[in-house]
Formats: sequence, structure tokens, C-alpha cells
Amino acid sequence: MPTSGISGRIIMQDCILVIIIELCGIRKDGNMSKLTNIKNKINQLEGGAFQEFCDQYLARKGYDYIFELGMKSGTMKTTTGNPDTYFKSKSGSGKYIFVVYTTQQASINVKIEEDIRKCLDKSKTGVDICDIGEIICCHTSSTLNAGKDKELHEICEKKGILLSLYGIDRIANDVYQYFPILAKDFLGISIDTNQTSDIGEFISRYDSNEMAAPLATNFQFRYKELENMVAAIENSKVVVVFGKAGVGKTRIVIEASRRFSEQNAYRLLCIRSNDLPIFEDLASYIPMPGNYLVFIDDANELNGFKYVLRYLNMAEQGYNIKIIATVRDYARKYVIDQIKEFTMPVKIEIDKFSDDEIRKLLEENLKIKNDLYLDQIVKIAEGNPRIAFLSGKLAKDNQKLESIQDATQLYEMYYGKYINTSIISTDDKVCLSAGIIALLGTVNLEHLDKLEIVFNMINMNKSEFITNLKLLHSMEFIEINYDKAAHISDQCLSNYMLYYTFFERKLIPFSEILDIGFKDFRSGIIRGVNILLNIFQSEQSQTYIKKEVEKVWDKYKKEDNELFFDFVKVFHGFKPVESLLYVQQKIECTQKVEANLNTINFDENSGGTKDEILLILADYRYSVYISEALELIIMYCQKRQDIIAEVADTLITYFGVDKYSYRNDYYTLKNVVKVLSEHCEDNQLMKNLFINVSGKLLALCFSSTELSRENKFVLYKIPVQLTDGSREYRSNLWNKLIKLSEYAEYKDKILKIITEYSQGWYEEIDSKVIEFDFPYIEHLIKNVYEVSVIRTAKTCDQLIKKCKHYSIIIDNKFEDIFKSQEWLIYSTLSEKYYGNGISYEQGVAKRKSIIAEYAKNYDEEKLNEFVYLCNNIVGQLSNEAWGINEGIRLFCQALEFDRNKYLTFINSYFIFGRNLNVYPGSLIVKLFDYLGVDKTFSFITDKDYIQKNVWMFAFFEVLPQEEVSNRWIEEFMSFLKNDDDKAIKSSPYRQLRFLDKYTMLRPKIYIDVAVIINEKFKYSSFIPHIYFGLLFDENVYKPIEIINIFKDNMSLLQDIYFKMIDYDIHEDYSGVYIKAFIENDETWLTLYIQHVINNEKSVRYSESDRISACWLSDKYQQIFDKIFYELEKVDDFYKWSLKIFFRNILLHRENEQEKMNNQTNWLIHIISDNCKDEKIVSIFDFISELGPDVRKECVVHFIKLNKDYEMFEKLELESNYWGGEGSMIPYMEQRIRFYKSLLPYFTGLELLKHKKLLLENIEMWKRRIEKEQIKEILEERIS
Repeated sequence: MPTSGISGRIIMQDCILVIIIELCGIRKDGNMSKLTNIKNKINQLEGGAFQEFCDQYLARKGYDYIFELGMKSGTMKTTTGNPDTYFKSKSGSGKYIFVVYTTQQASINVKIEEDIRKCLDKSKTGVDICDIGEIICCHTSSTLNAGKDKELHEICEKKGILLSLYGIDRIANDVYQYFPILAKDFLGISIDTNQTSDIGEFISRYDSNEMAAPLATNFQFRYKELENMVAAIENSKVVVVFGKAGVGKTRIVIEASRRFSEQNAYRLLCIRSNDLPIFEDLASYIPMPGNYLVFIDDANELNGFKYVLRYLNMAEQGYNIKIIATVRDYARKYVIDQIKEFTMPVKIEIDKFSDDEIRKLLEENLKIKNDLYLDQIVKIAEGNPRIAFLSGKLAKDNQKLESIQDATQLYEMYYGKYINTSIISTDDKVCLSAGIIALLGTVNLEHLDKLEIVFNMINMNKSEFITNLKLLHSMEFIEINYDKAAHISDQCLSNYMLYYTFFERKLIPFSEILDIGFKDFRSGIIRGVNILLNIFQSEQSQTYIKKEVEKVWDKYKKEDNELFFDFVKVFHGFKPVESLLYVQQKIECTQKVEANLNTINFDENSGGTKDEILLILADYRYSVYISEALELIIMYCQKRQDIIAEVADTLITYFGVDKYSYRNDYYTLKNVVKVLSEHCEDNQLMKNLFINVSGKLLALCFSSTELSRENKFVLYKIPVQLTDGSREYRSNLWNKLIKLSEYAEYKDKILKIITEYSQGWYEEIDSKVIEFDFPYIEHLIKNVYEVSVIRTAKTCDQLIKKCKHYSIIIDNKFEDIFKSQEWLIYSTLSEKYYGNGISYEQGVAKRKSIIAEYAKNYDEEKLNEFVYLCNNIVGQLSNEAWGINEGIRLFCQALEFDRNKYLTFINSYFIFGRNLNVYPGSLIVKLFDYLGVDKTFSFITDKDYIQKNVWMFAFFEVLPQEEVSNRWIEEFMSFLKNDDDKAIKSSPYRQLRFLDKYTMLRPKIYIDVAVIINEKFKYSSFIPHIYFGLLFDENVYKPIEIINIFKDNMSLLQDIYFKMIDYDIHEDYSGVYIKAFIENDETWLTLYIQHVINNEKSVRYSESDRISACWLSDKYQQIFDKIFYELEKVDDFYKWSLKIFFRNILLHRENEQEKMNNQTNWLIHIISDNCKDEKIVSIFDFISELGPDVRKECVVHFIKLNKDYEMFEKLELESNYWGGEGSMIPYMEQRIRFYKSLLPYFTGLELLKHKKLLLENIEMWKRRIEKEQIKEILEERIS
């Protein structure tokens, strides 16, 4: 029995071996004969050939950077020397690896030992033994005995050196199993079909194909996809990678396969079909059990794909096989169906590159930097990296842009075979059906009525068209999503199909399809013409398209003036002269509109150019007819003066510097400036236009925004370069401005131009342009200096800093300007003391010290002049008013040591400081020291000055506690009753906390003051606001303090509160005061409800309500019950407003757990109280606006209490508002999930109708999702 058991196992193993052999379709003797043949061929190699062969063999074994010593360069002759080859270890030790070769057969034991000892002899190698890491001996003998083998290893081991002996058997086996390319290249033996290789050989073979984008490039962009792919290989048996041809499937799979095999010790085999059976290769490359990762490129083309798949069933025999395969889009179903017979594959789709990624691919791998080339290749490639690479290589090889302006040849090589071998090439109607899809981008099969006229033209009906599309879909030539939206997903193929149908085969005259398409499918037809013009730029195609467009032009010109104008707007480039004459005619027929130039704000035209005539003329900016177009723009502006701001914006935006300007030597700018300069003397209108345009055109760096082909905004920063062209246009602009600067009415505007020029530092600007501009700027500054000394000085200072930043030497320019008193005062007072290594705190201290020293030395008799000049400075530099006022405060503070100076300064401030706004509190405190309280009051009240009201309030605010008396209380009351504050339009808050010091004499002073201030609402809401604004600020008064202050006149507080929240919605924004007020007195709630009713419109647009604070009140249930019942019964309060109001007050943040719990409890309570009342409909109106979890809880609670279907049917279960950014589908899917979450609670006969309603809603949303999916596909394709 034991014997038979053993025999049984042996027989089973033989069976397995037979199965494997039969599976692969080969015999043992076939393999053995090939192996023997390899050995024989190796034995026939002479010394030099054997050394070359072994060098390549070792390189494939992983030994890099081989240096041959024993070979004569460029020959197969050996030379005398030891070792024959050497290289350094990759392990990091830096030790040498010596290699010796021999083809000697006789006395092989002696020969090998001799070679090894020579390697150990420093006198022969020049290398210490301690620096040798390994000795390799390759030989062709089969007679090295075991004893000698051991002896040789011991020689090396004693020296700490590894010995590796490679005899002919080991070499031959490795070549046969792992490196068959060596057998082919060196021995002339083909042991496989040349379809299988290691990764290095695969890349080498692949890259030898000129029509393929090389794989030996830097891997870019798809790092996340790479991680996902490696994980997919690890977690599954088969991974299928699909996508359009050329999107980079092979490149990313190579990267993923290499990474996985290296990390997990898998042998990586790469297979690429050459139409021969694969089974023999498999037997050679997978000879024994082990870990194998098989990469199959274009699996759909492999002859015998199933032979590879069968290895998946051999896991029990130790064959751990993983497969990753690329497949073309059109063949993925066929390949995946084959794989499913063995296992379920993981499917990964690779999408096209973005335009930006295509650019970076070309820049990094082909070093193409020229934007003209990059732009054209991006258009041709349509995100396809292979086509991009081929286009780039073609452009680089030819060094001509013309080589890639016509993509016909590229596309024909790429898609021609596929189209020419399909029904598309033989059936005109199928071809036209594909062409229509290519032209329109996408077609909705449910809305084909507008295509009827096209069908009639080509003798095809709607049914035939749909049948053709389904045929194309079955060929995977087009996609039909949801059986309705048809499109060609491969944009390059779509482009070629457009060309193939309407130009190459001309199945229908393009003029006919253009005529129909322009009327009914305008965006698609325009897109199609652009593709034909921009991608297929052969002379024949351009001539044909021009001729066809002109046919439609002539037809529309005769038939329909409005349609003709629309056609001219799009196709004026085909007839530029006739278009200009047509536009001229329209301008001449335009009614003249005059405008008041003083009321026009050139900065407000931020919406861009919308005028159709201007848009047509703007397209001539690169044309030879640019001068004529500009003349028409000037004519149009003079006819329509009201659009002068839009004209200016058009000239700046369309005719300014763009990414083509430098290349064209600023051709457009030169023409714009020439025409504008010629017309500048015409009238005031043209002078204003010139000034407002010239400032923008003199910028050093321009920003240009374009809408990319992917519907993304791309922002360019384009610096002006100094060329002959830029010199010309800039000198003309500057000279004309110099001439205009002689006129008083233009000086201020020209100063603003120079100021704008001085601002903004761009690292990429050409400093030579500033050097060129500077003499003109100097001249202008002399002319405009008188407009504003301080603004001119500040501009000059900025110009000097700018020049210094760019290392431009300008000597002592503007020295006289900086001697002005205004500049001295400004530079002393302004807050420019920190930065450049000085901290903010250090800067503040330095500023204070410098101003103090300046004030100390200032003459008293000049203080009037000082204040007068400060006033002018603030008036001229209003945006710096705060900083300068703070400097003046520090100046005044420094004068406190000198009574006379101090009083003189304050007096001057009152007389000359109209524009100044220094907080007077601290200044008044010092006046108390010098004058006493009475005289201080007289000092600040005896004169009339703009800030008098502010100073008087500050007097009572800072009055010392010990000086408080009934007199000052009465004076304060008198001050408040005065209405001289009517004119105040801006002011900081006036805090009333200082009233606390008056309460000892007048306990109810807060109420008395509040009554007076409240009366001011009659003539101004702003004034009460600056007094009461801090009453409801917790940092000033706590709610309980306000309650106590107004406890004797709560109606006054109520009046103030509701006026304040009416005036400013941000008052008591958190609701902490209204919560406290309601908890203290329930009449507040009634008043608040009335406030909500009175402000119903604002309720609709408010995002929250302060009453929400009451959710944290112990009385929240009673509060919100009353709000609901009171609002619900008001007839004039719209149900929609009730819904929005409660939606807003039921909002909460994630961390507001108590609030959320109280809200939910109240909802359950209000549902319970009204479950059988019509009010439940109103309740669910606002519940429908809440999140799905609380809605679900409310619905389930209601259905437990009331199972009446008619009532349930009335309830709103989902929000009327939904959506957000991006696709609407996720929001629709949320609706379905909500309804599905309710289904488990609707069981039993009583709720069957309810459940049916829920299911109907689910189906309704599914239908809407399908429609939305189709809509989004259509919109995406059209865009």
C-alpha cells in the first residue's frame, strides 16, 4: 500500500506536467533542442564575441556601468590585461567587481584559478584586495569539477570576496528562460515569437516605432491613478486598463507594473502582439512555478489571449500569476468578456490629459517652449499625449510651425486604418451620420426634429439615422448614453471624422450644412468651422471652406439683414474688407448720442465689451486692416459718445499687450497709438479717450485672461520687452501726454497716470523699459507738479524706490520736490518706520521718538502753517488719513511740555484742520491741566469749527469724576438736545458708559439721555446708531445691566431696541439680548413677533434670526409655540415667509448639541399637538427645509400618530430649494436616499397607499436624474 501511494503521487505529478505541456502546445524535446542549440552557438563564439555577449548578459542580470578592459575599442579582439571587465557595486559599498572571461576548454581548472589570482594581485590591477567585493568568471566549459569549484570559492572567501562562476549551462539556461533577445542578437537563434520580453526590451522595441510616443520619458501627472493601479494589481488577479487610443495607457501601466514587481518580487513579463500565436513564448518565459506579473499591451490584438488567462487556474501548482492588460475603448467589452470566463477583472479607465498637462509634457520631454507651437499642438492633440508627442516631434524635427498646422497626415496615420476597414468608408449614410455627430458635438435622439431638413438633404429619415448611430455605437465608434445622448468621446477622432466627411469625401457640400446649421445649430457649426480652420490648415481645405462660407454669405446678404449681421459677426474674417464696409454703413446709420464727459466714470466699465460693432472691430487687432478698424472705432465713439468708457475698455483689453505682442514687435500697439494720436487733437472727447487709454497702455506688465479650451480661466502676466516696436508706441504715448500736460484740465489725470505707473513691482519686468520711460516721466512731473505737491512728491518717492528695486541708477532726481515743506511733514508723520528688519513695535517707538523731536524743535509761530499743510495733505491723501491723523496726535502729544505751543496748536487745529480727525479725548485732558474745566469748555465751545460736536462730546466723556456737577449735567443735556449733529455722516461709536459717573447726581441719567437721543431718529437714524450701537454689545454692557438701567422705562428700551435692529440687522446678532429680555418680560416676545410680521420681506432674504438664541432658554417650548401660532394665523404673513423664517431659526452648528436637541424636541412636540389639524401642513412646510435625519424622524413620528392618507398627501416632505455647485445629480440622489430611508417604516395595509406615494417619488427622481444626465452630457459636449 505505501508503495502504491508513492506511485500514485508520482503519476499525479507526471499528469500535471503533461497538462502543462499540452496546455502550452509544446514538447520537452522541443525545449531541450533549443537549449542545446544555444549552448552550441555560445561555444562557437570567439574570445571577443564571447566577452561582448557576456557583458550584455551581466548587464541584464543587473550589473550596471560595465567598463571593458580586455577589448579593443570598436573590434571583437581581446587585449591582454586583468580583469577583462570591471564595474563598481550598486550596493553602496563602492567596492569593485572584477570580471574575467575564457572560452578555453583544456585545463579549465588551472585557467580559472590563474585568472582569479591575477585579479587578487594589486600589481596587476592597481586595486587593494579590501576594495574588491566580487569576482565573476564566465566560461564555456562543462568540465569544472565540484572539488575545484569549492577550492576556488575558498580562495576568495578567505579574502572576504564573493566568487560567482557562470558556466555555459547556467548562461544558456538564463538566456533561454529570461533573455531570449540575447539568443537572437548574438547567437542568431529565435527561441520565441518576439512578442514577450522584459521591461527594458519592451520599452526599447516600443520606442523604435516612430508612430508611437516613446515610453522612455519622465512619468508625469497621474500619480494618484498610479497608486490606485498598483493597489489594484496587488488586490486582484486581472486588471484591465482602458481608454482612448493614445491617452497614455501603456505608459502608466509600465510604471505601475515596474513598481509592483520590484516591491513584491514578481517577475515582470511584457507582451505585445505581432499577430503570431503566443503559447510557445509562455512555455519559455514561464517555465516553472513562481510569481509572475504579465503585462499585455493591446490585449484585444493578442493571438491566444486565453492561453495567458489559463495560467490563472494553475495556482495550486505554484503558478502565482497576475495580469494587467491595456485595451482600446472600442474592444474592451470583447476582452473583458474573455477574462470573465476565468475571473472578475478590475477595470480602470484612463482619461485624456488636460491642456496644461500636454504643455508640460512637451516642455519637459521635447523641450518645446514656444507658445505658438504649444498652442497648435494642444489643439491637435485634444488631450491625447501620443498625438501631442508625435506632433511635437514632427515640429521639432522640421523646426517649422507649418509642419503641424495641418494635422491631416497625423490623423490619417492614426485613425485611417480603423475608418478605412469599417463600414464608414463604404456606406455614405453611416459616414454622414458619424459626420453629423462630429459636427454638432452631441445629439439628443429624443429631439431630432430640427435635423429633419438635414436628413431630407441626404435622403435619410430619422429612423435610419438612429439605426446608423446604434450601428456606430456597437462598433464603439460613438457613445450613446442612456439611449439618448450620442457623441464621439474621442475628440481627436471626432475632429478627423469632421474633416473626413465634409472635406475629404465631400459627401455633402459644406455650404449646405453650414446654412442649416447656422440657423438651428449655431454653436456646433461654429465649433466645426473652427476645428477645420485651426487643425486642418492645408491650402486645399482652407480654400474649400472659404468658398463654402462665401456661398452662405452671399445668400444671407440677399435674403435676411438680421441673419446676415449675425453671420458677419462670426465670419467677418473670410471677407474682411466687405465686413468693414458693412460695419461702416451701420455706424453711419447710427443715431448720434452726446454725453457729458464730466459724468463718465471710465473705471466702472468692468463688465467688458458687449457692443456687437466693437466686438467685430476688435477681431481686426492682428489684421492688416487694423488701421481701418481703429478708424471705425473712433468714428463710432464720436457718434455714440455715451459708450466712450466701453470703447476705452475695448482698446485696452483687445488692443493692449498680449502673449503675441513681443513676437509681432507690438504691431497692434503701434497702430492703436498712431490712430489715437492722430485724432487726439479732434476734440475734448478724443483727448479724454486718449488719456484714459494711454495710462493703461503704458503699464510695464499686462494681465491677460483667456478662457481655455477646457472652460477654465487662464491668467497670463506679460511684461513689456524693450524693442524697436515698444520704443515707438511708448515714445508716441509719452510725447502726446507731455503735450496734453500743458493744459490745466488734464494735469491731474496725467499725474494719476504717473502715480499708477510708480506702483506695483513685478519681478519679471524688463528694467530697460523703465530706463527708456524715465526721461519722459521727468518732463511730465515738471509739468504737473503744481497740481498737488504732496501727491507728486509721493509719486517721485515711489518711482525712486521702484528704480532702486530694479537696480536702475537715476542720480539725484526730484531733489527740489523733496525739499517741499509738505513732503517733510508727510515723511515725518506717516507710519513708514517699520520693515526692512525693524519690527512693528520698534517702528512704533522710532516713529514716536522722531515725531517728538520734530515737534520739540518746531517754531510756535509756524504751527498755523503746520496745521494748514497737514490739512491739505490729508485732503490730498484721503486713503492715508488715519495714519497721518495718528502722526498729528503724536505731534500734539509731544507739545504737552510747552503750554503756549500746545494751546496754539489746538487753536490752529480748530481754524485750519477741517480735514483732520484726531480723537480729542486725550487732548482735552491736557487742556484741563492748562486751563481748568471751565476755561477748557469755553475754549472748545466759543468757536465754530467742523469737529465741534465731536470735541464737545469728548469733553463730557473725559470730564474727571471729581468735577462732575449738576451744571455739567445740564450742559450735557443741552448739548444732546442741540441738532447741530444733523450733518454728521460718519463717526466712531460714542460709548455711553461714561454716564456711570453722573448717576450719583442723577440716577436716571441713562433714561433721560436715551429719551433725547431717541428723538434724533426723527431726523437721522445714523446719530442714534452711534450712541446706542454699543448698548447691545456684551463687551460694554451685559444684558442684565441694560435691564436694570431701563427697568423703570422698559417701553423706551423696547422702542430703542426695535429701531436699532430695523436700522442695522447686525445689532444683537447673536440674540443674547432678546433672549434675556423675553425671559425677563414676555411682552418682548409679542413685540418681536410683530417686528417679524412688519419685516416680512427681509425675513425671506435673511440667513438667520437672533431669536434662535431662545433655543437655549428654559422656556424655549413656550416661546416657539407662541411664535408659530401667532405667525401661522396672520393672513398677511405669507406661508412661504413662515417656511423660510422657521427654516432659518431651526439652523444649528454641528457643535451646538443642546440647541439641536431642543429643536428636535420642539418639532416632535408641535407635530404631536397638531397631527390631526391643518396646521400640520404649515409645520411640514418648514420641516421639509431641514436635514434628512430630522425630516425622517418627524415623518416617522407623524405617521405613528396619524395614518390618514389624504393628510399625508398634503405634507411637503422635501425642500423646494435644492442644488449647489457642479452637477445636480448628487442632490437628486439625496432625495432618493431620503425616500428609501422611509420605506421600512411604512408597513401594513394602512400605509400601503403612503408607501406607493414614496415609491412614485423615487421613480420620479430617477427619471429626473436620467434627464439631467443627458442634459449634462449635451452641455459638456457643446461647451
